[in-house]
Amino acid sequence: MPRMSSELRGEILAVLSPGFGGTRVPAWLRRLLGDGLGAVTLFGSNVPDLETAARVVEEIRAINPDCVISIDEEAGDVTRIFAHSGSPLPSPALLGRVGNPLLTLDVYQELGRHLASLDIDLTFAPVADLATGDRSPIVGVRAFGSDPKLVSEHVSAAIRGLHWAGTGACVKHFPGHGRCSVDSHRELPVLRATREQLMLEDMRPFRAAIAYGVDAVMIGHLIAYDFDALPASQSAVIMRDLLRHELGFEGAIITDALDMGALGGVPNIGVSARRAVVNGADLLCLSGLKQQGPFVDACLREIGEAVHTGELDRADLRQAGRRTAALRRSKPPALLDGRIDANALRPGLVVRGEVQLPDQQVSLVTREADPTIAAGTIAWGLRPALEAAGVRVLRPDLTSASLVVQFRDAWRNEDVLAELRDIAQRRPDAVFVDMGWPTIEFQPPRIIRTFGGTLPNAEAAVAELLPTS
Repeated sequence: MPRMSSELRGEILAVLSPGFGGTRVPAWLRRLLGDGLGAVTLFGSNVPDLETAARVVEEIRAINPDCVISIDEEAGDVTRIFAHSGSPLPSPALLGRVGNPLLTLDVYQELGRHLASLDIDLTFAPVADLATGDRSPIVGVRAFGSDPKLVSEHVSAAIRGLHWAGTGACVKHFPGHGRCSVDSHRELPVLRATREQLMLEDMRPFRAAIAYGVDAVMIGHLIAYDFDALPASQSAVIMRDLLRHELGFEGAIITDALDMGALGGVPNIGVSARRAVVNGADLLCLSGLKQQGPFVDACLREIGEAVHTGELDRADLRQAGRRTAALRRSKPPALLDGRIDANALRPGLVVRGEVQLPDQQVSLVTREADPTIAAGTIAWGLRPALEAAGVRVLRPDLTSASLVVQFRDAWRNEDVLAELRDIAQRRPDAVFVDMGWPTIEFQPPRIIRTFGGTLPNAEAAVAELLPTS
């Protein structure tokens, strides 16, 4: 391949969105931003709190004001800027159970206000996947539910809320991740459904999002054999024939992170990027790993080779750059003045048995399966809501007279599930609070299921725990 011109290098950089590690912009990324890098994706290590997030964004903008800054901030348990403090926004699963799209609009408008106040252009939300089946290892509480009509209504409301606040929305993970039992961070999932099922059910929320004018669609790393034998993020059939031509989407097509195990991980990142842009992707999301300079170099090399051999039309590359650049938008004033009323969420809870606390103190015991890669480690649980309500939280003690056991995703860990069953047998008077995707095989006499571990989810549960006057 001949030496790459600076013009072609700039056109390729315009469609790349690497992440980085830490709270300072590293030297390799500063150089790329100065050379016209199209986008940067923020991850948890970059934005441990709002103040740090604002400083990081300001640092990026000082180098490249036109760079599109995105973040994986879904509302609910998948949070980056609230990972250490706990998300102030309820999970989509609980919002879907409440069934009030206006409440969902308010939640996502509040999310959009936070992001717009930081000058973040785009969030990879809302999740438009269906939470199909009793076990939902990847989607779970991130989705509004399993009913295509209900999910479509809430996805549209979420997009409207984000737009009203001046933030772009990217629905994910097309053509729908809900049926998958395999995590694409690790392996390549296969959608076990017919074309008709996918079009009528799984894609219905995406069609609603497109009709509403969503800014971007994220393509998943998964195979739908009724369409193509290639992963969706590498497939012209999925991206061009289906999403562009059949469904009429005109915005930016963004890949899920290209270093994920579904595509072979880091060793394949350059080839995965090449195949994605050749087959219709506009913006190539890399990952949040610390040192991504070599990833960018691999993408430059592979995509440059595709242009040189004629595999990629340069006009298509430029068009992808224009779609990416269009995601950078001017923001209206974004005042943070909203708060979610926990009582509005209570109808979405599942409450079984007598759960009210006998007094204003409680021993709080916690059990948790390892978090998913998508969510990572986050602050969750009842303690802040209990303490805010004036309840004294005692040290964990299974012999305490007033015992509450909070847990998440025990269905994913047999040891955790066995321990919960043992506690329930020894302490039938204990109140259990399930704060993840429901572990339906665990049915103690007294339980609250909150469908997420965020602060509002916890506040709704605490409202059930406290005696009514």
